[in-house]
Amino acid sequence: KVVARVGLDYASLKAVKPDVILVTATAFGTSGPYADRPGFDTVAQAMSGAMSLTGFPDVPVRTVVPFADYGTALHAALGVTTALYHRSRTGEGRAIDVSLLATSLTFMHPFLCERAMTDRVRGQQGNRSFYTAPSNTYRTRDGWVMVPTVGEWMFGRWAELVGRSEWIGNPRFADDLARADHAEEIDEVTSAWCAERTTEEVVAGFQEARLPAGPVYNLDEVLADPQVAAQGWLEHVAAPSDDTPVPLTRSPLAFADDTAAQRKPLSRAPRLGEHTDDVLAEVGFSIAEIGELRRESAV
Repeated sequence: KVVARVGLDYASLKAVKPDVILVTATAFGTSGPYADRPGFDTVAQAMSGAMSLTGFPDVPVRTVVPFADYGTALHAALGVTTALYHRSRTGEGRAIDVSLLATSLTFMHPFLCERAMTDRVRGQQGNRSFYTAPSNTYRTRDGWVMVPTVGEWMFGRWAELVGRSEWIGNPRFADDLARADHAEEIDEVTSAWCAERTTEEVVAGFQEARLPAGPVYNLDEVLADPQVAAQGWLEHVAAPSDDTPVPLTRSPLAFADDTAAQRKPLSRAPRLGEHTDDVLAEVGFSIAEIGELRRESAV
């Protein structure tokens, strides 16, 4: 309603520029009983059911990563990309609506389908998977590891690794869901195996058996990880008011012919108004006109 009142709704903008592409991002969508409600990522997490399944029993827990925010931004970018392709073929613009709750529901889709179609009621169970085992975090002699497995072949390799080869072919562990139902027993064996070894030894053992496993890092360990460095996923850029470099994440989208030498260096976040002159010059204002705007405190 506010957007329409100030003339920034799709109909108003289309009257000025027929091929305009407009993205509207809201908490709950542009229609329905909640359309005018304010909301944030955590509200969408709560109302999608995600918090009811996250964490350990008794207290609903949000994820520290704001997936509704980030996911909605990605959906918006995908929508714009699709709209640009549509415009290149038809000359028509598009109006795109994205919302935090819609994104959260999309990510929760498998759980919602399961609940609607079965009698199973899920609850919080920490880091343990709902659908397979072993798949959990396990304490080592000097830290923690995350071990996810899926499928009969991985279970067989796990059983050989931890000395439970007699479990291969056991009806109690016949498939992923059966293994999930016996996760406590499987976790007990995995925990005992991991507890006798360092994190490095556990990860190496699982890798040798071609099973996924990774250390549970703290933030310092993430920043120091050799794979992160080798891929160039973090670029350290000087902060505007501090000598300490800020690690900025590069786009996770990499093209096959995109070499490190070809990548444009990342820019830090600008100070307020830092690029005003550059932006005004880019859209056609002369130096004299920009100076006049500054004298009039218009910018």
